[in-house]
Amino acid sequence: MDRLYRRVVLTVLAVVLTSATAYAGEAAPPAGEADVDYAAVMLDDKKVGYAKTTREIRADEVTTVNEMALSLNRGGMALSIHERSTVVETPDGKPKAFRSVRRMGAGQPGTAQSVAGVITPDGTLDVTITIGERSTTRNLDWPDGALMSHGLHLLAKEKGLENGTSYTTTIFSPETFSPLELRMDIGETTQIEVFETQRTVVETRQTFQAPMGKMTSTTYVDPATQEPVQATIPMMGMTLTIVTCDKAFAMSPAEDVGDLFGKVALNVPGKLDPKAAGQVYVIEPTDKAAKLSFATTDLQTVTAKDGTFVVTVTAPDWPDGGTMPYTGDNEPACRSLKPTTYIQCDAQLIKDLAARAVGDAKTPADAARNIESFVSEYIDQKDLGVGYASALEVAKARRGDCTEHAMLTAALCRAAGIPAQVVSGVAWVSAWGGQRNVMLPHAWNQVYIDGRWIPLDAALRSHRTVGTGRVVMAVGDGDMASYFGMLSTLGNFRLSEVKAAD
Repeated sequence: MDRLYRRVVLTVLAVVLTSATAYAGEAAPPAGEADVDYAAVMLDDKKVGYAKTTREIRADEVTTVNEMALSLNRGGMALSIHERSTVVETPDGKPKAFRSVRRMGAGQPGTAQSVAGVITPDGTLDVTITIGERSTTRNLDWPDGALMSHGLHLLAKEKGLENGTSYTTTIFSPETFSPLELRMDIGETTQIEVFETQRTVVETRQTFQAPMGKMTSTTYVDPATQEPVQATIPMMGMTLTIVTCDKAFAMSPAEDVGDLFGKVALNVPGKLDPKAAGQVYVIEPTDKAAKLSFATTDLQTVTAKDGTFVVTVTAPDWPDGGTMPYTGDNEPACRSLKPTTYIQCDAQLIKDLAARAVGDAKTPADAARNIESFVSEYIDQKDLGVGYASALEVAKARRGDCTEHAMLTAALCRAAGIPAQVVSGVAWVSAWGGQRNVMLPHAWNQVYIDGRWIPLDAALRSHRTVGTGRVVMAVGDGDMASYFGMLSTLGNFRLSEVKAAD
């Protein structure tokens, strides 16, 4: 799931950078010329990458290009992520087209993943999503009134920087492929230190709301030039900061921030038996400002009181009934049979692998377990050498970690007629990276059989921990919107007590 972590980091950076560039200064570049700004990306005071924003104004359109690159560390391995997004708008801020290209990999660039969209005059969005060699097209309704870079800049200019000003708008994010509600709150003029220099700034606060959760950022703006000086985002127990600077520093080498994955490892108090019939997790926030969120599922109940969460997990009881393919009318289950951007269950290779995996299984339970075993063995190179891959990419490359196992498992199950979702949260392991008895970020699956959602885990199948040794935070189709609610949870809590359920 560390690749999911990188994807979340880059997506957050892209969304926040869009809002930060709303404050792009009063002076526009001469027609036909480009205005270029650079920023350093810092993670807990260590430089991990850069951001470059180019704005070009012509008579009939404004083009904004945001380029971002990060270099992180996972157990001594360099992890690179790069994204370049281009947005074309009319001079009065109406979106016309966009394109976002992303690469992630460990020690290599990784497979390109792109989203390209054209907003038509009749208010629809024609979009092409390309992952590796496979492209899919969609025709969607454009979110009414949704803004992108230049439109947001014009709105911020209109509203100004007077203390107490608040307004709400909708922005469209190619990174999450969805509209986000954005609330802007203008605060007081204050002093901050930027690279050992005192700067007079106006503090502005941005709140991004998505269906699966929300996140907040703070952007400090120079009141004289209306240029962004610095933006900060609390995320997963750390602080991501974008600081405006000169080109030389922005493009200088990244610093080593240590093993990020290890920073979100949870120590388990006492003894945890993943085979117990039930497990109770008492969870306390380590950051009082963090808004923790845990999912309720068929096997997990959540209660909260005074900031403390009690999560009770029940072991699965595998059903004997059910039909294959599923023909019921449960709405989430029906949705979980369909192909998506990352779960291409309609691809011929996926269908062929699903038939091989299911074999002669007669029940959906047996078929699901066969698929779990098949994926565990089929992905024969367990490593970090690919970016956040789709099911079809995994089917071709046969390599990856937990996210790749989860994507392929979901696709094969759906192709076989078994509703399947991607689940993310934390899972128990007896030992990892020199630590013992810990819970780590992880991704797995749940399948709908005979009226119940039952977990599968091809990545940790050998551990047989698909019982009560895990806590679910998010459930979805493996796309970015599914993980948005984890931003303020992961890395911001501790386990104060773990015990077997009564």
